[in-house]
Amino acid sequence: MIGKNWKFDPKTLKIYNYVYWKGFYGRDNDALTLALRYFGGFYKRFWKIDDKSMRGVTHPFEAQIIDARSIATEKEVPGYGKVIHLEYQDAPYSSAYDLLKMVDENTIIGKAFLGSFGRGVELFNFSMSRIYDVDFMTEDDLLTLFRSDEFSHKPKEEELAGVWEGMLVSDSAITPRSQLFYFNYEDGELDMRYSFANILQRRSDVRITDSLFRPDDQTPLYDELRIVTPNLAVGRWVTEWSDEELLRPVIEDFKRYCPIPVSEEAESLLDKISRLSGLRDPRLPKELGLSFLGVEKYEKTGKTRIGLSYLLKKIG
Repeated sequence: MIGKNWKFDPKTLKIYNYVYWKGFYGRDNDALTLALRYFGGFYKRFWKIDDKSMRGVTHPFEAQIIDARSIATEKEVPGYGKVIHLEYQDAPYSSAYDLLKMVDENTIIGKAFLGSFGRGVELFNFSMSRIYDVDFMTEDDLLTLFRSDEFSHKPKEEELAGVWEGMLVSDSAITPRSQLFYFNYEDGELDMRYSFANILQRRSDVRITDSLFRPDDQTPLYDELRIVTPNLAVGRWVTEWSDEELLRPVIEDFKRYCPIPVSEEAESLLDKISRLSGLRDPRLPKELGLSFLGVEKYEKTGKTRIGLSYLLKKIG
């Protein structure tokens, strides 16, 4: 994928993704926009049918099995001028439509409507781009950087010295600061401490493998880090590879550190989610969309692991 339809510029920190058009929502903080930003991410792809129309697919990141098919045709619409009418072909999406306008060869702005064409009620605005900053990267973008020796490398201990802020990465969005890493390098030794969501504060033992930097602590998850630029790193907070009871150690650990009462019986939030969703001892498919929670499968062994992806920026 790298070089053909995906590129990264380490100087500008821009990602050039020609695999699809990545969707974006506004920066407003109303409830609808926030929900769409973090859980309504999507991409669109288009293929030419003839000189007048194209067929397309809209794919929500959080529902991996959904591909909403559409036909795109250029039309003149009162109040909007010349636009691209995106008509969805299959129920239930056929009860909605989009109007798109090209800004330039890599940018599109759009409006989503509910109802029949020309008489629909406007739902929300969005934009799409094939070039975006690392602050808008997807999990695939992060993993591409993480796994590429061209764009990232195993950190040297002295490179990590300082304070780094971390932001969780999902396909839909990147969170505000979620963690802080403190690396102190003195006399050839590296000491690491971290704070996660101002709740979990720990010291980690660190070691460097052939390809990555790995801090370990007493939780069932560990970090994997690689350096992209002197002030930018990408990381994964993951479980060990496993084929059974994948969530159990994670849930038990978070129950100890983050008990959030949701009933008079002080049932923890994770317990309630686990009970209601039937995720007691699951084998999770990698297609499962859980926003920031990613699932990886190792094809050679069939084992899976879960974890969080994050972006690190050096701030001190």
